[in-house]
Amino acid sequence: MKQKFLWLLMGLFIGVFFMIAWTLCSGQLNETEKTLQIAGDVAECTDVKSWSDWTEKESVLCQGESYKGVLLSKVLGKTAVLGDVEQIYMISFDGFTSVIDGKDAAFCYLTYDGKMGWSILAPKHPISTNAKDLKKIVLVSSGEKSKGLTLMKKDGSCLTFSLGQLLTGPMTTYPKFEGEATIETDGKAYSSQVYTKSEGFPLRNLTEVEDTDYLLLETKTGETFFIENRGHFIIEGILIHYVDRKGEIYENIKKVTIHPYVG
Repeated sequence: MKQKFLWLLMGLFIGVFFMIAWTLCSGQLNETEKTLQIAGDVAECTDVKSWSDWTEKESVLCQGESYKGVLLSKVLGKTAVLGDVEQIYMISFDGFTSVIDGKDAAFCYLTYDGKMGWSILAPKHPISTNAKDLKKIVLVSSGEKSKGLTLMKKDGSCLTFSLGQLLTGPMTTYPKFEGEATIETDGKAYSSQVYTKSEGFPLRNLTEVEDTDYLLLETKTGETFFIENRGHFIIEGILIHYVDRKGEIYENIKKVTIHPYVG
């Protein structure tokens, strides 16, 4: 009887151990899922984080293989889109980008794999549409430019760009200064600076402009700044900022007026 009790106790202990291990592993897997951002012509960006949160998964046959996926149209339905979506840009971490018409979201699927991250399955499209390891989906809507950038050229003409148009244009990687640390060892000071990478674009990507020109920046709060055209724009969420050549950031820009240099 005593031996039977010991075996029962050991079995219970092993069961509890495996339940704890499974819980920890599941939590760890969820924590390591990459975040997919839905951005562009939207009221607010949406972060898609956990694959387990999506319950409306369907079986999808693509390129002879069977997968589980969620209709892309349902995923985008969780985002407050501005206007009618004309194009959908699916951008991978390595820069690979595939583009489909907005109406085709009803025929594509979002799926997740521990190795390849968030991916698109497009059974009706060419194989190149099946973008893997996605970091961002950018929506470009027709006529929606209320949250974008207005540009007044030197000849008085006006250009307007939506967030979706700006995000899908050419991007340049810039170093972003994050901070500096100093410690003293054996009576000598040792310091280091930390930089990360930031994607942005210079004004010349949008229109003809000279490096000697000046810019009048206008923010959404009504502030204005008159600066040299020596920096670049960055987009964070639905906000547009300007970074000058010294690293100073002018936030929430809505309008730029180009002024020629007068010596």
